[in-house]
Amino acid sequence: MAALERDLERDLERYRRSRGYANLLIDASRFPALLKSQVWYTLLVPDNQWKLHADNFQRYQSMALELLSLLMDRVFNYHRRAYLEPRLELVALEDARGNLPDTKEYQLIVDGSETALIDDIRQMKEAIEQQRQAIYRSSKANGVSAIQIDAHLYSPLLHLGKDSRIRVEPVALNDSEFRFVEDLKGWLERNQQALAERGEQLYLLRNLVKQGIGFFEAGGFYPDFILWQVQDDRQRIVFVDPHGLRHTGPKDEKIEFGERIKEVERRLKSEHVELESVILAPSSTTREWIISHWGMTAEELRTKHVLFMSDSNYLDSLMQVVAGQPAEAATMQP
Repeated sequence: MAALERDLERDLERYRRSRGYANLLIDASRFPALLKSQVWYTLLVPDNQWKLHADNFQRYQSMALELLSLLMDRVFNYHRRAYLEPRLELVALEDARGNLPDTKEYQLIVDGSETALIDDIRQMKEAIEQQRQAIYRSSKANGVSAIQIDAHLYSPLLHLGKDSRIRVEPVALNDSEFRFVEDLKGWLERNQQALAERGEQLYLLRNLVKQGIGFFEAGGFYPDFILWQVQDDRQRIVFVDPHGLRHTGPKDEKIEFGERIKEVERRLKSEHVELESVILAPSSTTREWIISHWGMTAEELRTKHVLFMSDSNYLDSLMQVVAGQPAEAATMQP
């Protein structure tokens, strides 16, 4: 047990530093009591993995580390919330807020021997600069793609293929993020006239982790995108996160944040601003799988603003939320 405590203390110290919890102290002597108490967690483990056996020791340690890491997040965010809540205010988005790049250019770094990737980057750059293509798709699985969308506060947005050997600053989009931006671009083009007739303007911004806007109410949650609907003197701000759900559950703080964000809205005390949060499950995660594993109905998922990118009308459902209306029922992809 002593060796386990030492390893846990070492790994938790690494986790503490990686999360930036500079003013949080770790007391390893409390590990046994915390792990024996089941007041703060419920653990579901197959019998063969829970049986006391030497082959399972590493698994025990991994579970203990994950539990204590989650507890560390909760403790830190609890005290951070107590400090920040009285100081919460609504401010204008500025360059200094960390979400807008310091430079007007991307930096792409790749080994000089990767001639094919370098040619791919040059082709993408030329296509975007000459505005020949609003969406440039790399012909290489590990190449770089780009999309230009007028609604985003800067353009283009870049996407890297799987296992790409290119490094991009600011950080490139992943697959589900790129898919969302592409789908949103198509939706805006189809509904441009209707938006203009209603006097609505929509703006999108990629939210950068640890630099952008995060929520301690959801365990330090940094949603991937911020979507604004501006109409007259009112704004609806929707935080959108294309997020895998297979390794989480209905009590995950990101899922529950769809309801908790209204507490943040009330604390802002502004009659001109409304807040919403939406989780977009990527196409690899089906509604049927979530319903069967989470024990929730489709209606309950919509109420929590969990939408599925496998639905052909998921953008329509998202825009219902943006407009302050309940998300509509799903239409499956053919």
